[in-house]
Amino acid sequence: MAISNRDRVSRGMDILAVGLAQFVDERMTAVTPDGRDWAEMLQARDAAKHGREKQTDPTDPASPASIRVSANRTEVYCEPASE
Repeated sequence: MAISNRDRVSRGMDILAVGLAQFVDERMTAVTPDGRDWAEMLQARDAAKHGREKQTDPTDPASPASIRVSANRTEVYCEPASE
């Protein structure tokens, strides 16, 4: 049976999450105050905002945390534009 487009995209996102995990962890750790765990802070923020915790383990390829953080916290990854 042929693989569906949904399966292809899902596999691609899993591979992307694994590849991003270390990069995201390094960047988020650098900007998190007082040496706190950025993943725990993100979970607490999600729980307060949405009434439930989202899966936030950056080492778990099934967790979209790395991709979500990359998309929502662009200031952490982008260099300021030079003038």
